[in-house]
Amino acid sequence: MVITPVSASASGYKWSLAHLLQNMWLKATALGLGFHLISLVSELATEEDSCSLLGVRAGEFELNGCGVGYAAATPPPIERPHVGDVLTWLG
Repeated sequence: MVITPVSASASGYKWSLAHLLQNMWLKATALGLGFHLISLVSELATEEDSCSLLGVRAGEFELNGCGVGYAAATPPPIERPHVGDVLTWLG
């Protein structure tokens, strides 16, 4: 879970949360780990019970979350078309 003060998010830190999670996703992938965003976590930022579990005051922090771990099974490879068949460069 990632937590940042609401006052900081007003000045751009909310977007930093997105970039932080993107970097975590890239690193997890590089390490062979699975990564799953849990967008519902952001909705808990105003819930008293949820915030008290985290030791923060409701409404004063932005929350975001993710799950990282090893997959229970390896998914089959995905067949992808050649990039030249699906991409057209303009110019």
